Amino acid sequence: MEYIELIVELKPVAPWCDILMSAMVEKDYDTFEENEKGFKAYIKKKDFNEEYIRQLFAGYSEVSVSYTSSVIPETNWNANWESSFQPIEIGSWCLVCAPFHNIDKKFEVEIVIEPKMSFGTGHHQTTLLMMEEMKNIHWPGKRVLDMGSGTGILAILAEKLGARDIIAIDNDEWAYANCIENVERNGCGKITTILGSAVNIDDKGFDVILANINRNILLADLPAYTKALDSGGVLLMSGFLEQDVDVLKEKIAAVGLLFDTVLSNAAGNFALIRCFK
Repeated sequence: MEYIELIVELKPVAPWCDILMSAMVEKDYDTFEENEKGFKAYIKKKDFNEEYIRQLFAGYSEVSVSYTSSVIPETNWNANWESSFQPIEIGSWCLVCAPFHNIDKKFEVEIVIEPKMSFGTGHHQTTLLMMEEMKNIHWPGKRVLDMGSGTGILAILAEKLGARDIIAIDNDEWAYANCIENVERNGCGKITTILGSAVNIDDKGFDVILANINRNILLADLPAYTKALDSGGVLLMSGFLEQDVDVLKEKIAAVGLLFDTVLSNAAGNFALIRCFK
């Protein structure tokens, strides 16, 4: 499978890097790599629509945007990541690294992610928001659903923090295969990986649901999450901008969940919502 790589340069970079990446996630861009000039974005070649990109970038008069596009063969992907993928330290308690990194410092939780064409290496701000908030949940004995699991990073973190049973669902075949590989690489034995969507949530009685996707999918799938969540359970959602919080809060109330907290990333662009049943 071939991918399109977009190299996007912005003036200024902040906050437009996060804003544009969030918009592109909703149009099937599934991997991003930030840099000092902007970011790189990747999408399956069959899904690439250059007219959409032109219109998207032209819609923001406050930022200067330039980009180039090229085809990335599947065989070149690992070499591309190995040249640029950096380890991530979340506080002093969690490390996310690739198999080719040599890390001397020890962390409470260490996650090894083989970086391929799937969302969730930990570099994106929404993934970091989810991981940071997961530190505040008591995990031992919990049943967990990870929707839009990508690389499996959140499911893997849930198991390493003590969850007893995790279902990880993603509708992308590449992400599904990469999740299986990462689950095995991290020695996880409590994660079941499913290729599918919210219609594949057969189980109920989840104590925690993790959904780092995008606003439109979250709005559509909130009824399914509510049905699957056990009484007293917690739902963490991210993958959206702060400006989307109000519409999500309305939907949360409509499905009968209890809104609890909104958290934002340091730049104040992306947000996370915690709610309860």
